[in-house]
Amino acid sequence: MIKQLLLLMGCLMPIVTNAQNFTKDEAKFLTKFFKTATGMYTNQKQAEITKNPHLRLSEARWFPVMKHRKGEFWISIGWYMPGDPKKPMGEKILHAVKTEDGKIEMEIYSFPKDFEDRKFLEWKKKNPYADLDPVQDLQKDDCSLSLELADDGSYLMKCEEDVPCPIFSPLAPFDKIWFHFKMRPKQALAFNKHYTPDGKLIIDYTQEPLEMDRVKRNPKTF
Repeated sequence: MIKQLLLLMGCLMPIVTNAQNFTKDEAKFLTKFFKTATGMYTNQKQAEITKNPHLRLSEARWFPVMKHRKGEFWISIGWYMPGDPKKPMGEKILHAVKTEDGKIEMEIYSFPKDFEDRKFLEWKKKNPYADLDPVQDLQKDDCSLSLELADDGSYLMKCEEDVPCPIFSPLAPFDKIWFHFKMRPKQALAFNKHYTPDGKLIIDYTQEPLEMDRVKRNPKTF
């Protein structure tokens, strides 16, 4: 009887334990990254002096989500109409995972196109998207972001070379983005590349990135 119970427990363990089992150092690394990334960003200073139309005024918000999922790290990144924080024009949910070789990556998830009833102003809540089920409510993109610490202390995040991610936004003239971020304590540089449905590159920030300054840190004041 005891042997059967142990076998049953062994079978259930993979189902019950679905966290990544990060080491203390890895969890500390991710916690510090989330603290660095969380905030409202705008490139207002850049937009006021640039002649590049692609560097027009933009807003972004990064904030942890589903914080009740112990041992897991989820964060939202959303692009908003300047001055209109109610609902993002585009949003991705990133999930930290460990690869087979022990490196940390951020899986990328999207909301389905027909998932339009999600609540506004989620970033104001103590636990944003607390009722979200990643399996039922999100769709995993066929792309991910590497995450590593640069020599200067900034965090580098980027897609695999030439593997852009889908974007579902009726307001955007593109439907795929190759992400490349450099996150500093008070600034996020976006070296992204935007593509049309047929794969044509239409916006390239690799030479002149979006310079997004963090203007607010507390999600309740975003």
